[in-house]
Amino acid sequence: MLHIGLKLAEEIKKLKNKQAEKQAEIDEIRASALKKKTGAVSGGDREKVKVLEEKLLEIQNKIDGAKGFEIVGEVERVLQLRDYAGAFEQGRMIEIPSVKQVIDEGLENMRAHQPFLLVGHLGSGKTENAKHMARLFMIENGVGFDPATETDLDAIYDHLEPEMFSGADEASVYDLVGKLKLTAKDVPPAEVATRVAELSSALATARIRGVPKKDLVGLIVGKGNVTETVFNYGPLGRAIKRGVPLIIDEINMIPPEVITRINDFLTKLVGQKVRLQENGEEEFIIKKGFAIIATCNLGAQYEGIKEVNAAFKSRWIAREVFYPEIEETYDLMIAALLRKDRVRLPPDFPAEAFDQLIDLAVTVREVQEIFSGRTEGRRYMAMASGTVAEQTQLKKTVVSTRDLMRKIIQPWRHGGFKESLDAIIARNILASEVFSSDDQKFLTEIFIRRGFFGGWTEKDLKKVGISGISQKELDTLQVQIATDEYRSADGYFDGLRDFAHTRSALVRDTLLLGTKKK
Repeated sequence: MLHIGLKLAEEIKKLKNKQAEKQAEIDEIRASALKKKTGAVSGGDREKVKVLEEKLLEIQNKIDGAKGFEIVGEVERVLQLRDYAGAFEQGRMIEIPSVKQVIDEGLENMRAHQPFLLVGHLGSGKTENAKHMARLFMIENGVGFDPATETDLDAIYDHLEPEMFSGADEASVYDLVGKLKLTAKDVPPAEVATRVAELSSALATARIRGVPKKDLVGLIVGKGNVTETVFNYGPLGRAIKRGVPLIIDEINMIPPEVITRINDFLTKLVGQKVRLQENGEEEFIIKKGFAIIATCNLGAQYEGIKEVNAAFKSRWIAREVFYPEIEETYDLMIAALLRKDRVRLPPDFPAEAFDQLIDLAVTVREVQEIFSGRTEGRRYMAMASGTVAEQTQLKKTVVSTRDLMRKIIQPWRHGGFKESLDAIIARNILASEVFSSDDQKFLTEIFIRRGFFGGWTEKDLKKVGISGISQKELDTLQVQIATDEYRSADGYFDGLRDFAHTRSALVRDTLLLGTKKK
C-alpha cells in the first residue's frame, strides 16, 4: 500500500511542476502586456492565456483526484520530510512554507529592483533568509560564477558570496562605500599591512603611540614614485562593481547619516548610471544582478537600535519574519533526526520521545510569542508567596529555531539519545541563561507547565545550574496546573498541541519503524 502511495505522491509532484511551468508562461505574457501602452493582454496572447488556464484547470483536477486516496496524505508528508532532511544534511536553508513565502516575495521584489527589508525579532531567521534569497538571485542572473562551465547548482550555491555589511553604531560611510588609501607600487597590500603592524608593535613597545597608519605606510614604502593612492571599495562599492546583491544586516543599528548614503541607489534601475563621490565621482551602470536587501531588528529588547522614520520606511518593501509555526518547527526537528535514507528515525531513537518533540515545538512557540509580545505570560510560581499569578514577559531571553537545533536536537542525536531531552534542555538552554535570573526562572516554569522536568526537585534543578527556584514554588506550580482556572487560561496552546499531535499521527508509524521501545 505504501508503494502505491509513493507512486501517487511522485505523480502529484510532477503535476505540480507542470502547473508551475504553465503559470510561469501566463505570468510572462501578462508581464509583457504591462509594458505596452494598453497594459492589457490582447489578440493572440489572450488566446494563449485562455488555453494555458484550461490546462491549469485540467492539471488541478488530476492533482485533486490523486489526493483523494487517503494514503497520499501520509506519503506526501514523508516525502516532504525527506526533502527537508536532504537540505539539512547539505547545510542548506530548509524552505518550510513560511520561509518559502518570504523568499518568493523577496525574489519578486528583487527582480523589480525594489529594495527589500526583512524585519523581525532575535533569531527569527532574517539574515539567513536574506543570504538565501541573495544566492538564488545570483544564480537566476548568472552572476558570481561562469554559467558556461559551471553547471552543478549545489556547488555554485555553496561558493556564491553576495556582499555583506553588518550594522554597528561606529559604522561610517567609508566602511560602507569605500575609501582612498596609500599603498606601495608593485608591493602586495598584505606585505605592506604586515610591515605596518610590525612597526606599530615596535613603536608601542617603545611607548610611542598615536602615530596615524598612513604615516607608518609612508615610512615603510617611502613617497613619490614608489607609492600610489588607490580606492579600497567597501561592500556597497563592490556590489555595484560586481553586479551582485548587497545585504545590510541590522540596518537600524547603523547611524542614520550613514544609511542616507544609499538612498540614491535604492531607486536606480538596471542600465541607469550611478556615481561614487568617494572615488572622484566614479561612474557605474547598474547591472541586473544588483539588488539591496536589509534586515531590521524588531522590539524594544535591543540596545543601540536607531529610530526608523517614515522617510526611511517609505523607500523599502518591508516584510515581517516571525518564528516558524509549531508544525514547521516540528518538521525541522524531525528532518534533523532522520537517518541517511531519510524515511526513518534512527534505530536508537527512543520511541516514547516522539510525542515529546511535539510538546517541545509547542513550548518553543509559546516562549517566542511571549518574548515578542504577541502573548502575555503568567507566573504561577509567584503564587507561592501569596500573590496572584503575575502577568509578565520574557525581557532578554528567547529560544530561537537556531537555539533549538544547535543546542537541543543536534546534541541529543550526536549523543546517541542516551541523555534525556529534559537534561539537555536544562543544561544547554535554561542553565546557560546566566544574564537574567528572572528570565531563567520564568523560562523554567514554562517548560515545566508543558510537561518537562516531571518529578524534578529543587535539588535536581540546582545540580544543572538552575538556582533561585524553591521547592515550595515547584509544588505551588503543580497544584495550579491541575486547576480549572489554569486549563481555561491555557486553552489556546492546548488547542495548538492537540492539532500538532493529530498531524504527527499521519507519519508516526512510518518514522518509528525499527526504533527501540521501552
